[in-house]
Amino acid sequence: MRKTLAVLLVLLTLGPGLAFAQNRTSLNIQCNEVGAEVYINGRLAGKTTPNFSFLVPQGNVQVRVQKNGFQTFETVVRAGTSPITLNVTLQRIGAVVTPPPPPPQNYNLLVNANVAGAEVILNNVSAGRVPFSASLAPGSYTLVVRAPGYTDYVENLVISGNRTVNAVLQGAFAAVTVVSNVQGADVIINEGQPFSQRGKAPFTANLPMGGAPYSIRVTAPGYLDFNQTVSVTGPVTVTANLQPAMVPLVLNNLRPGAEIFLNGARIGVANSATFTAQVAPGTYTVTIRLGGFLDFTTQVTVGAAAPQTIAPVFQPQPASYSFNIPANIQNPDMKGNPWSQIRLFIDGVAQKDFRGQVSPGRHTIRIVSGAFAFETSFDFEAGKTYSFEPFLGLNIR
Repeated sequence: MRKTLAVLLVLLTLGPGLAFAQNRTSLNIQCNEVGAEVYINGRLAGKTTPNFSFLVPQGNVQVRVQKNGFQTFETVVRAGTSPITLNVTLQRIGAVVTPPPPPPQNYNLLVNANVAGAEVILNNVSAGRVPFSASLAPGSYTLVVRAPGYTDYVENLVISGNRTVNAVLQGAFAAVTVVSNVQGADVIINEGQPFSQRGKAPFTANLPMGGAPYSIRVTAPGYLDFNQTVSVTGPVTVTANLQPAMVPLVLNNLRPGAEIFLNGARIGVANSATFTAQVAPGTYTVTIRLGGFLDFTTQVTVGAAAPQTIAPVFQPQPASYSFNIPANIQNPDMKGNPWSQIRLFIDGVAQKDFRGQVSPGRHTIRIVSGAFAFETSFDFEAGKTYSFEPFLGLNIR
């Protein structure tokens, strides 16, 4: 008896130290009483409900189950890699002790799965990974086989003999939603690969979680393609901001110094006969401004397929004129409108008004008033303003 106690003390002394250096194993206690306290290696681990499960370190483990009014149950078990099941029957103090029934025969459980390394969980306690085998006492067990990206496989087992379970895990799916700044843009997911799908933005596809990332491409005419890869571990939303594809807008027949405006904004100055700007597809108002010429303005629609070319034709800016009569030569005795006595001709054409515009170049100006007429030729420059002022002189010979 003393030798047995000594061995037990040695085991109790070594047990806690080994617990930190070993892997853990599931210890399952099936007890006939609810609320009995369970001590593992001298520490309270919980209470029976009436059953009890706990992870213990591999090696020698001291187990004590006690409850007021009942005889204490104590034992030392050797924990290995397989789960351990203890049947504990607490006897009331003073009750007639009947011999315990012979321990039930354990049976082998083998668990396989279609996903390598899937986790095996017995009665909510992680027991190992597939391929998994354990020696279990007869009884009911809840088996869960779990792997990332798959729906749990769950089965309630009644162990009354050797059992093999082949768990088939189904891939878990999650929603992948693609939205874009271009409504109706084409969405292609995993093009040419498994689970390939197509649609129009906004588009939602249900895809298996886990595994390799999925490729997403979003396209629309006149825009650069949007490309992204996503890993699906849950619902995913991808925002595709498509950027307009830039197209050359080519202006020919220019003169150096011509200013170019696009929708009213100055975008540059021509240094030669050709000016090129990169623009997004769309409709624009193009204005070209050059000193001495009228502004050239046109509207152009730029497509996504090919460059757009404009060859403006510049019209010289006209010269402005006005005809004035100096006060010092006006006749104060003249009654009525003095302008009615004067006729103005430009290049032989009578003018209805005494102010107007002429094209740049040489023109003949003729002024007629009563018996007097005056004629001269003059070179007009584009964009300038001129004033015609007659003068009166007298030659005495």
